Amino acid sequence: IDWKEVRDDDFFSDAEKEFIYREYRDFLDNLPDIYKKKIDPIETQNLLLTWGTKELDKKFSPIEPHFFIVLAGEGGSGKTAFSFFQAIKNTKVGKVLYISLEMQEDEIITRIARSYAGITKEQWRDKRLIGDGQRSAYKNKRKEILEIQNLKTKSPVDAKIETIFTLIFEERPVIAYID
Repeated sequence: IDWKEVRDDDFFSDAEKEFIYREYRDFLDNLPDIYKKKIDPIETQNLLLTWGTKELDKKFSPIEPHFFIVLAGEGGSGKTAFSFFQAIKNTKVGKVLYISLEMQEDEIITRIARSYAGITKEQWRDKRLIGDGQRSAYKNKRKEILEIQNLKTKSPVDAKIETIFTLIFEERPVIAYID
């Protein structure tokens, strides 16, 4: 993380910046020794993680180990859909952990499948309005997501940083998403 960018950014309050910095430093201080080796990055081959599409991979810097990437936007702008899509794409590299602090595991899959099928909130309230094609697309997308071998979704009972780090250390994913 480039702390100068975080420090100079006006998106976060000073208290939030301090919290992020403190938690990140604590996280790094408590990493197992194997992750603390000082190796010149040119001498290592990082995992080929993706932003989700070839075009985004060309535009953004490569995702490196131990990066924190924050997606911010208004509610309903597609942050969950984008991050889940990206998570699915990265399952080709290895185990991916998707942690939701808002929804249960099944709710995440339902939401993604509903969005994929183009089912509106009105249709979801009155399921008689859902067309056969949408219903089929929804069911196929749910099945597809549930069959992804390297995707693990978790919904912790609390949003404490210790709980999140414990989940990450237990699962040992190549990348973790926290939504």
